[in-house]
Amino acid sequence: MASLAVHGILVQRMVQRGLPLVQRRHLSASCKRWVAAAAGQPGSREGEGAGPEDSNSASLSSSSSSSSSSRDEDAVAAVLVGAGLDPAELQQAPDAYSELTPALAQVLAEVHVNWAASMRGPRVPAAELLARICFLAWEVGLTAVDIRDGHRRDRRSLSFTLDGARRLHSWLRLQQLSTDQLRLASRTYKSLWSVDIMELQSGKEHVQQQLAVTDRQWCKTFTTGPHSVRAASPDKLDGVIAWLEAQPLGLSRTEVAKLWLSQPGLFAVSADVLQHRLEQLVSRFSLGEGDMRRVVSSSTAVLVRPSDTLLSKVDRLLDAEPCLRASIPWLLCNGGSALCHSKETVLSKINILQEYGFDEELLSRVLQRNPMVLTSNLEDKVKPTLAALQSTLGTQEGVAAAVVRAPSLLVSAVETIEGNVGVMESLGLSSADIRKSVRRQPQLFHLDYSSEAFQAKLRYFAVVLGRSPQHILLEQPSTLMHALKKVDYRVSFMELKGDKHHKDTLTWLVWSDKNFCAKYGYNAAEYGGWREQWVCSERARQYGLDKADEPAFARAQQARQRRLRAKVAARREEVLAADEEQG
Repeated sequence: MASLAVHGILVQRMVQRGLPLVQRRHLSASCKRWVAAAAGQPGSREGEGAGPEDSNSASLSSSSSSSSSSRDEDAVAAVLVGAGLDPAELQQAPDAYSELTPALAQVLAEVHVNWAASMRGPRVPAAELLARICFLAWEVGLTAVDIRDGHRRDRRSLSFTLDGARRLHSWLRLQQLSTDQLRLASRTYKSLWSVDIMELQSGKEHVQQQLAVTDRQWCKTFTTGPHSVRAASPDKLDGVIAWLEAQPLGLSRTEVAKLWLSQPGLFAVSADVLQHRLEQLVSRFSLGEGDMRRVVSSSTAVLVRPSDTLLSKVDRLLDAEPCLRASIPWLLCNGGSALCHSKETVLSKINILQEYGFDEELLSRVLQRNPMVLTSNLEDKVKPTLAALQSTLGTQEGVAAAVVRAPSLLVSAVETIEGNVGVMESLGLSSADIRKSVRRQPQLFHLDYSSEAFQAKLRYFAVVLGRSPQHILLEQPSTLMHALKKVDYRVSFMELKGDKHHKDTLTWLVWSDKNFCAKYGYNAAEYGGWREQWVCSERARQYGLDKADEPAFARAQQARQRRLRAKVAARREEVLAADEEQG
């Protein structure tokens, strides 16, 4: 009863803050009373009566769903019996049993059989497993597949006490974590619901005191790294902060706070261990102070793992491919995640690049500018992208030449490459023309030509600057790399001054603002003050230049959605065409 009282108090605070209560299909009778009492809603013993209209509506809805409910109950019973469980025995806990769907029954059956066969630890009654599974499903919001897969990866995902998990759940909701955030945290950290509330609360208060982290920031970091946040005890946190602020790293407290928000795993390791691992890397690869700071800020992955293991991997990698020696320090200071993969995984990417003519120098240049290629999936990403680029450029040598200048092409989506080719073909460009355009400016080919922003740029160059899309893509593709806001700002100012330089040449695009004003004799202060008038111009509104720029991740998401819609539409056309042929 004491734990239930604590849970009721937490629920009452959630109601007072206006937070949603639980994501359950049916609340248990005890929880119904606590929730109703806290929220002042019908459901408590004082408000159980329902009016006649409510009774009539309930009877109509119950009659329409009785047959499907009966089928579900039969399916649940069949699954349980098949696993050696007695449905009648489980029904003695009616609150939990009423929440059991056929999908959750299958999870319970699998977990019960697995735990019975393992014979590890104390035996957990099936009714207790049932209650834990229903808690994860209806209060945390996990799907049956989430619960099953989580248990298969780590059986500790169901090793918690129900009362403790409910108290933790209520506390986390009080910290303003949303249901979606709780789902993500549960999937990331399988032992989440066995965490002690007092330990977590103490850690939260300490990090807020030391690093001025807000509630919202703490929730965001906890969502993506719950294990790291929980493992960073106050003593570890203080030690790592002191280590980061001391020389030779010399980070400010603000920089340390940003590091905690982005890399909480670093603070879950003791400062002595981090110092030892960094010293080993510095000694082995002759890293300077700037390199050390980059390792700490960008390559946490190499510090949270045992350095001896990492160095052994590097040694095996260099034994197989000595050509990577020049790239190792760069990879260490810029993410480092590639070096945490197995030797076979890394070498598979290197080998495919070598087949395309990348020698030691070219490999070093590409990996230094785009180490992501070593962490991309070989079969699903690297090979299809290289094949699509070869189809566009004609030869492997052409692919190598383009990628060296634009390493981001190696992680381009195949749909983007094929879509860009389709856009150029629709403009009447031949295969030879397309190869010429990409070879001239491979950096441009990484962009999505079908996007609204790129299409607006092509229209602008045609209408305002008098350069057709065919001409600009073939002869001056580098000019399309400039932001349209910059282009129109200068064009509008030249028009204000009665000049037509933009009709004769586009060289002014590559100049700095200072050189632009000096070349054409403009007053720099007047040029800088033109912005407020320019934003309100008709053309700026017409091309959407008066709006704030979207974040890069938002543009990338929109591009993925466009590719997905295009893929679905193409598939639909294939199905319709097949149906017509059969008809």
